[in-house]
Amino acid sequence: MKRFAKLFMVLALVFSLVFSLAACGGGGEEAAAPDAPAFAERSWKIGHVRPQGTSTDVDVLAFVEDLNQATEGNLTVEVYPASQLGNYTVVQERVGMGDIEMQLAPAGTSVDKAMGLSSAPYLCATWDEAREMYKKGSKLTNATEEMFAEQGIKLLAGYPKYFGGIALAVEPDSPGDATVDKGIKIRVPAIKSYELTAGSLGFIATPIAY
Repeated sequence: MKRFAKLFMVLALVFSLVFSLAACGGGGEEAAAPDAPAFAERSWKIGHVRPQGTSTDVDVLAFVEDLNQATEGNLTVEVYPASQLGNYTVVQERVGMGDIEMQLAPAGTSVDKAMGLSSAPYLCATWDEAREMYKKGSKLTNATEEMFAEQGIKLLAGYPKYFGGIALAVEPDSPGDATVDKGIKIRVPAIKSYELTAGSLGFIATPIAY
């Protein structure tokens, strides 16, 4: 029986380039007074796609707490789980425009189809391979950073979440043979790499917004 590597989904933590550069200040501005706070008080928003209480939500809350402590309480970040700020593709565009500061989500492909590169199938088969593939400075991460930068977004880090699989209510015909038409519809994220992979495995892909 043929074996196929499971789909790998990476969630990219993105950060608005507008805000990351704002900390540098303008060259013509006067220097801050010695007793001025190193980081002015401000309030930001971060959205993610998972429900409240999930491991992703817990990680985001920990990240937000670290930011608050690192800025001595001057940065407050409100967390919006379960796509409360909108579909992640729309939120990604809003991050690029500076309307929303941060998002933890898959790389949306509505602006640039090449963003689907980060979720291409068969990139890695183990967590060790995943760490190498998505680490800072890897070829994939560098390419993804460049594509995000063109949208006005700064990629902070990759967030490999899980190895995806296919869950069915009934057993398909010849599940190990990708050449056999399964005749079963499966829901996939609205990302072309997921649609094409499902089709290549013999399933009928139905893309939906996550």
